Amino acid sequence: MRIRKASFRRYIESNEMTLNELEDKVLECKKCGELCSLSPFGYPHIGNKNSASPIMLIGQNPGKEHDYSEIKTKDDFLLNYDKNFRICNLYKEITSWVDGDASIWDKIFFTNIVKHPTPKLRNVSDIEIDNCIDYLKVQIYNVKPRIIITLGSPAFTGILKHMFNKDVKFAEAKNRFHLLANYKSSIRFLPLYHPSFLSYNSQFRPMTIKLFKEGVKHANSF
Repeated sequence: MRIRKASFRRYIESNEMTLNELEDKVLECKKCGELCSLSPFGYPHIGNKNSASPIMLIGQNPGKEHDYSEIKTKDDFLLNYDKNFRICNLYKEITSWVDGDASIWDKIFFTNIVKHPTPKLRNVSDIEIDNCIDYLKVQIYNVKPRIIITLGSPAFTGILKHMFNKDVKFAEAKNRFHLLANYKSSIRFLPLYHPSFLSYNSQFRPMTIKLFKEGVKHANSF
């Protein structure tokens, strides 16, 4: 799979908003009323906010560990959400993929297509993705990662459908490197299984870890 240069530029170079400006917009976003009832604030990113991160990790949306329905102020929210991520299963699992080296997160910009959790962990809807997709465009444009790794089928198909108008099935593209032709450089694109899927399907874990390490190596080779 190859995304042509013109397509990439048209969908990513949407505006010149900075990551700090974007963070304020996401925190205040109320487009998805049902999701705001679960968490009053959206999650611009999770963990490191280094705009020079060589690795961009993209999931579908925040999980149940980010249920802050009782938090009422932005300051309290910001104090809690990063701390809680660092004790959740996804953080622990991906850290284990690199032999427990937590410094890997210094090289990762981790975000989601949709910035709010969903009730009962349901998949996000097309409308919810449309409400959030411009935020992701701005993040990719600012970070300019060397590799984008998507976690799970919804993250992969959501990006391809809503950013590039391409209907590519996860089963056809998973566990392979693809090329996004940027107007300045080439970004590798790697769709992997989500860690929660691997917890029930451990036979796929060794291959996923191997590919993740290859992706990290590629990102560090420049």
